[in-house]
Amino acid sequence: VKCSSDSLIHFIYRSIQSCQLDTIAETNQFEPETRNYLEGNQMILKTRHHLEFYDKESCKKEQKTREAGIKMQEFVMAISQKAKSVDSDFIIIPQNGVEVIFNDLNPENELNHAFLNAIDGYGIEELYYDGDFKPDQYKLDMLHKLAPYKPVMVAEYISDNQNITDAVQRNAAE
Repeated sequence: VKCSSDSLIHFIYRSIQSCQLDTIAETNQFEPETRNYLEGNQMILKTRHHLEFYDKESCKKEQKTREAGIKMQEFVMAISQKAKSVDSDFIIIPQNGVEVIFNDLNPENELNHAFLNAIDGYGIEELYYDGDFKPDQYKLDMLHKLAPYKPVMVAEYISDNQNITDAVQRNAAE
């Protein structure tokens, strides 16, 4: 089968999402010309949709990371439940790894309200500064979704004291 660009993109996306694709060139679904192209570009395949394809090992790593993140969600919720059953004023504030606030650890999904109910705020480092001014738009986008529900506390690492005021103002504006 010779695939159109859109059907190829859809196939790759589905395969990546399910982490079931060993190597794209192993599929007999494509004509040899298409398989050869994909085989030569198997580490990163960029399409007009900015889809990135990683080989099997990366997919396995992502799956393990996802599983670890879900276990972390469950662990934090269990700690919260136990601690608050002993002391209702006990405070839970996770630090970094903000993806855990989302269902299936995916910032494109809804917030995980069971997790949000278990925490009292969120701590994050290096939102705008990592020594120098380097805004982390990925973290900012996720925290914009969290901020209406929970307080967010930020630790910035600033190499030049002249940037302290800027860091405080930027974080206060969020």
